[in-house]
Amino acid sequence: MASAALLAVVGMLTAAGAGEAVQSVIAKPSGTLEQLAADQKDCAEVARKVRGGAYGSTPYGAGGTLVVGVLSDGTILGDTTRACLAERGWASVALTKSEASAFNALGGPARDRWLEAFYAGDISERVKAALPEPFHPLPPLRDGPYRVGALTLDPDSFALPAGVVRPKDVVMTGSASHRAVARLTRPLDSKVGFGHVKAPAGALFQQMDYSGGRGPPAWCGAANPNLTWCFWDMGRSYDVSTWPGRDWLAGAIFVSTGSLRAPEPPLHTVSPISLELVDGDPLGPVDITLEVLAVKPTSVLLQAVGHRGKARMMFWHGELPVGADGTARLSTWSRVLVLTPSGGGVMARWEPASDGAGWPLR
Repeated sequence: MASAALLAVVGMLTAAGAGEAVQSVIAKPSGTLEQLAADQKDCAEVARKVRGGAYGSTPYGAGGTLVVGVLSDGTILGDTTRACLAERGWASVALTKSEASAFNALGGPARDRWLEAFYAGDISERVKAALPEPFHPLPPLRDGPYRVGALTLDPDSFALPAGVVRPKDVVMTGSASHRAVARLTRPLDSKVGFGHVKAPAGALFQQMDYSGGRGPPAWCGAANPNLTWCFWDMGRSYDVSTWPGRDWLAGAIFVSTGSLRAPEPPLHTVSPISLELVDGDPLGPVDITLEVLAVKPTSVLLQAVGHRGKARMMFWHGELPVGADGTARLSTWSRVLVLTPSGGGVMARWEPASDGAGWPLR
């Protein structure tokens, strides 16, 4: 039983097919085949939950988990099992030519005895060198009022225009700072799907969240002038996706229903990401506008846009229902923005907030 479990793991890690010589074995100092069989059984259950979506899905409903520090040549099931075994001290140790020759010349119980003797030997440094680097957790969510996506809005800066605001015009202006900023403490260089995530030490990442604290926040860094890579900390792995944005603002994905969601993350390995929170806002302030997209008989569609120079990035989109009193309302924590449809547009005014709620995120 133990041999069968062991060979299944060895085959997964070496991609060795039937009849192929084994070049590496799963090992840990003073381990036993009985321990390996038990750990493999437990880790297979962890992997099954990952594949089934019960473990490691993003708060936006996208499936898939990125396993850290392991090979990316297998399935997600194999990747996750490898990472789980590594957490328990098991590593894929390459055999020397003489060791591989001796092991492959044996069969059945003789292989078990060879492995037990190998585990009892001086293999600590070899196992240590073969273990993947431990997972690096990302900084936790910085939550609170006036936070939307990657920004913290400044309520004292909000200003409303006079008169009727028509579609494609601005109904509110203001400014914002970033929710949180962290610095990459060492270079990041990983292949993800067909892309390549590469950033130097010192690169700045911005925290973004549209889950309202119901899931982990994303940390987004620039991939090119109009695209960011965003990472979610899933506990022992990262989910990752390309995301619309700029180096100064991670944006939001526009969906016709008004929801904000992540695309399907690719299932590939990334190296550990080491981020350190920085004080202040080194990415600098962002001017914001709230714009009217459409005025319907039963609703008003809005979008919020960040501005820097001539560049724009949408970071929020919502559809507000027109209530029985003939107004659409957007709570801005300390006040309520009241929009009254008029002349094909809306008239805007403030009312005191009753519940302190913020902008709807889902």
